[in-house]
Amino acid sequence: MFSPIFFSYAALHLLVVIWMVRLLRRGFNVAAACIAFISLALVYDNFMIGFGAQIGAGWLLETLSLPRFALHAGFTPLIMLAAWEIGRAAGIPWTENKLLRGGLWIVMLSLSAYGISLDLVGLKLQTACLGDTLRYTSSTPPAQFCFPGQTSLPGHGPPIPSIASTVVALVMGLCLWRDYSFKGLAGAAAVMFVAAGAPQSELGTLPGNAGEVILMTGLALGAWTFSSKTGYRPEARAT
Repeated sequence: MFSPIFFSYAALHLLVVIWMVRLLRRGFNVAAACIAFISLALVYDNFMIGFGAQIGAGWLLETLSLPRFALHAGFTPLIMLAAWEIGRAAGIPWTENKLLRGGLWIVMLSLSAYGISLDLVGLKLQTACLGDTLRYTSSTPPAQFCFPGQTSLPGHGPPIPSIASTVVALVMGLCLWRDYSFKGLAGAAAVMFVAAGAPQSELGTLPGNAGEVILMTGLALGAWTFSSKTGYRPEARAT
């Protein structure tokens, strides 16, 4: 029974949303806004995977699945901005460099355009079954075929925007670990890499989606810890 696991992922992401909304109520925070938006998208993603079998294969579930792909394709690079703003709030000097910040935006927009062109333009979906779950995906591994004779659509290769976004989060996390002994973001990003590397043939998106929960929690913890609204003081650097 895998659907309860995906529902639990959705619930955990919802808690992150609520956490970041609480932070936003104290004053606008770019990192918190990005984290809340991404986590809300992941609430929808996991809920649809968990509830898909109740809807059943067909046009309705396929249509409801389209936002999952649109949100992943276009907005995953917001993780970069969230991580950057956490570092900026912490007082990491190079995050204030206008040239580097402009480069970040160029990379983010380029990755969003890449994700949209790769994952949305000409998108074709097919069913995938894992345990008691039913979802639509762009390429189903044989172990998750839903019926005899089903074949896999061609895959799109590695998810470059997700990998790049996690790299930025890891780099920022390592900087926070070095300067402030804050290990939450680096640890969360490292777990995301391990989870994303787990083979999907047997476990589907279970490990990767678990990694997303941990990554978003690590980002949220960073946004909360280094917010001026929570009593953080930049001079409290590790020595």
